[in-house]
Amino acid sequence: MRIHLSHWRIASALVLALTLAACGATGPQSQAPAATAAPAPTQPAMANTAIPAATATSRPATNPPAATAVPEPPSPEPIALLPASKAWIRSGDTIFALGDKQRQLALRAPGFPAYRYSTAVAPDGSHIAYVNEHDQLTIIDTSVGVLALPESAGQTPMGYSFSPDGRALAATFNDGQHWRLQVIDLQSRATRTLQEGALFAQSSDSLPLALMPIAWTPAGILAQRILWASDAPPQGLVLVSPTDGSTQELRQEAHIQAAAAPDGGRIAIVTGETPMEPDAQPTMEIRVLDASGGNEQVIVPKKPGFVRDLRWSPDGAMLLYSASEKYDSQAASVALIRADGTNGQRIDFSIGGPNEMGLQDLAWADSKTALILLANAAARIEVNALPVSSFDTNSLRLLDTLSGQPDVDHRIVYVPRGV
Repeated sequence: MRIHLSHWRIASALVLALTLAACGATGPQSQAPAATAAPAPTQPAMANTAIPAATATSRPATNPPAATAVPEPPSPEPIALLPASKAWIRSGDTIFALGDKQRQLALRAPGFPAYRYSTAVAPDGSHIAYVNEHDQLTIIDTSVGVLALPESAGQTPMGYSFSPDGRALAATFNDGQHWRLQVIDLQSRATRTLQEGALFAQSSDSLPLALMPIAWTPAGILAQRILWASDAPPQGLVLVSPTDGSTQELRQEAHIQAAAAPDGGRIAIVTGETPMEPDAQPTMEIRVLDASGGNEQVIVPKKPGFVRDLRWSPDGAMLLYSASEKYDSQAASVALIRADGTNGQRIDFSIGGPNEMGLQDLAWADSKTALILLANAAARIEVNALPVSSFDTNSLRLLDTLSGQPDVDHRIVYVPRGV
């Protein structure tokens, strides 16, 4: 059955928008000038405190006391556009630091190409990538500002993901005729092409499928095969070597959404049906694929609804996901389940009025704590912690509130690494 493009993001089935938005985020993870000001230079580390020399006396002690060690003062966090020690929340084109409202980055300020969609952040918080208003890739070094990457100028990014160490970015670009999966070294800015091909069929019996990065894991770059400019779902999963571009076929069947475990050893896959009619009933099913053996296990049997967001815990033991029963439903649930399909739990959220908080996004603070992002129609944003040991709404603990932008999406785009 054909899948309508306009419902792809809402149903977590839109091929390009789903993957670009997911690249973000998987996922649970000093004072600076305002974002509109030029970035401040890096603050030097604090100097060690000098120990004054002892004053001589006429009768020095026979056994002078041992010198007392003076501890070194802690090194402050380097000044950056956003602090890497705090979680970041994006509301439209502005990114806020959780618990530090003065630290925010407006992706429309002078010097920053205007944000359009798809924020991805390096695991160490060193870089931010997004698609700008000209449908080109913008990469921000959070310590110095925007990087210029002339090799990708004029090309449209189809998907991207940072390396686990934050030093490189895997991205697929298209120039209107061809696609190229490339690795960009963020220090030297050198670019290597791993795979490339035609965007459109060269003959009647060929099906041109481009490789779009989903996640860069220690096992390699997880990518999905997509048919560009089509409403067809992704047609398979591939593991690409970031060294030589060699590929390992993981799965050939179509899927709606996929998320790799932190070590890349397992992949959560959403399948089901997303009919094109607005009032039609979508269906969902979640499986876990063993990347080395190829075995699949259904952990959430097929049922009505669609998965909005899917996140692995940092230790790879559990999955956190949000779901709605229909495309236009104001109600959403957050579910927690172990990777083997056991111990499933669920809590429900709904919007009953303009001031009531509704579910927007979720992430992991660490392997024992989920982060739940709520917002209302007036763009009041609440970030809550939810312990997995007490998975119910009574256990929600408010961490911070923000005033976001109305009529935009609100997302958790970065969480400091935690286990």
